[in-house]
Amino acid sequence: MANTLENTKMATNVKKTPSYKLVHPPFCPVQHLDEDGIASLDPEIYNRGVDVGVAVILESSDNRLLLTRRAPHMRTFPKTWVPPGGHIEEGETLEDAALRELEEETGLVLTPTEKKTSNILGLWESVYPPVLPMGLPKRHHIVVYLHIVLDRTSQDLQNNFKLCGEEVDAAVWLSEELVRLSVWRNDNSSDAADELPVKNEEIPITLVNRTGEHASGYLDSEILKEKTSNEDLKRERVSTGSRYAMDLWLEKKADHSL
Repeated sequence: MANTLENTKMATNVKKTPSYKLVHPPFCPVQHLDEDGIASLDPEIYNRGVDVGVAVILESSDNRLLLTRRAPHMRTFPKTWVPPGGHIEEGETLEDAALRELEEETGLVLTPTEKKTSNILGLWESVYPPVLPMGLPKRHHIVVYLHIVLDRTSQDLQNNFKLCGEEVDAAVWLSEELVRLSVWRNDNSSDAADELPVKNEEIPITLVNRTGEHASGYLDSEILKEKTSNEDLKRERVSTGSRYAMDLWLEKKADHSL
């Protein structure tokens, strides 16, 4: 009896390891790479393995999410709208890397209270080029999406932007309605974006050039619905992984409202 009670105490003291979704799109090049394709990979690419990256789903106090547009000269995913983020350097935690990348790309620095809200939304398998018709894989990442809630409005945060023109050329705060316009579905049903009665509109954005000068601009809301193209990797769009992460954000909000 004593042993049973002791075992019960030990079991209740064991912390449950959290689990997270790891998803890739149905067109993932790695999934569709055949033996000939694998044999054709550059040895440096083949032996490199899978890198880990982190991206920040940053939520303002007025329930808007931040996306940045990768500069057109970037080697991977140019002109693509993504959350701030990048590689994890040796010795960094996920949170350290996320906050460093956020500050480097946008100039935003979080308060200690805001940092405590950090939590993992999900994971995404990212490959570049994103479709085989555009060439064999050159980069392979697992991207961890961190959700952080701020106690400042999107306008307050925008006033503190110091966007890095070497990496991004624009930033936008998306309302929940516009997030719904962008999200990705992994089933065979039509995208939610095709069913939403959202009229075409121009969305205010912040632009930056390579010398760091900021200006105001607009984004056509139709771009939020652009999908990955087999023909043009430089077409402006929201990345599929970002759309997946925003869908997880919407699910989380729905769960909390129950």
